[in-house]
Amino acid sequence: PPILWVVFFALLTFLGAYFKALISLYGAISYARYYIIWGVLLFGYIFFRSRRASDTHIHHYFLMMIVLSFTCYQDIFITICSGVFNGIMMEGAGRWGYDPVWTTEANYAAIAQQEFEYSLAGRTTMKSVTQEVITELKRGQ
Repeated sequence: PPILWVVFFALLTFLGAYFKALISLYGAISYARYYIIWGVLLFGYIFFRSRRASDTHIHHYFLMMIVLSFTCYQDIFITICSGVFNGIMMEGAGRWGYDPVWTTEANYAAIAQQEFEYSLAGRTTMKSVTQEVITELKRGQ
């Protein structure tokens, strides 16, 4: 839908303004070099960790955690950005959960084992378990 593109570009604009504000503020207080070092180390870790994984999926909770790790200077705009990015992170975690960013063969084996155990219990997937919980909660109200 077109509205999702509008939201996407609005968030990109917001993110660009956020980093522009951080760069100018951190430059003014002589902290920019520490955050550059932090950024290089963080993205280096992500790069090398991704090379050993069989699948890498950057969830939006993970992306917002990275963005928030660069926030330390308090002013009105940065505080608003922090609130928005925290909200996006919590919405993603609440809606989809904290799925792994890096999936290895061991993760696939664990997921297959879990799905097998659910099928033995007469449930097909985690989604059916979630639906059962929601149905029980609705009955209790």
